[in-house]
Amino acid sequence: MGNLRRGYTLVELLVVIAVASALMATTLAALGAAMQVEREASRQPAKAAATAQLAATLRADVWSAESLALSDAADELTLAQPGGESIRYRRRGDRLHRFLVADGEETPRGVFPAPSDNRLTVDPPSAEAGGWVRIVIEPNEPTQPSLNVRATVGRDLRPLAPNPAEQP
Repeated sequence: MGNLRRGYTLVELLVVIAVASALMATTLAALGAAMQVEREASRQPAKAAATAQLAATLRADVWSAESLALSDAADELTLAQPGGESIRYRRRGDRLHRFLVADGEETPRGVFPAPSDNRLTVDPPSAEAGGWVRIVIEPNEPTQPSLNVRATVGRDLRPLAPNPAEQP
């Protein structure tokens, strides 16, 4: 009669353990990558909202300004307001800080996220551009979007939207 086998050999057990380990390693790597993608995707709406808020605030400040100036180092934008006050945007690392400057005192008025490695450029108003100024915050990484703000210094040229309450 034949041999009765009552167990597994050591080689068979080692093969099963190796296969299970390989499956677990690939599953955990895929799960980790999926979690990182999900984390990045959940940050995008917050970044988009912050960028939209920065664009709206910057545009409103340009509309209310009498003049603007960009520092030589291109890290500070000053918008002279009526009444002797000014609004200053200063880049510090990965943040863009907004200050109200009155009587030589800087008062913080907001902080906006910005790419840490970026360029701030201002195309001054010109007759060719119809009096528009263009402010660009452009990251050095091509995967990140740039922020383009077009506005006219001292004038809000948005089209007048009809009031829905006045519609028949």
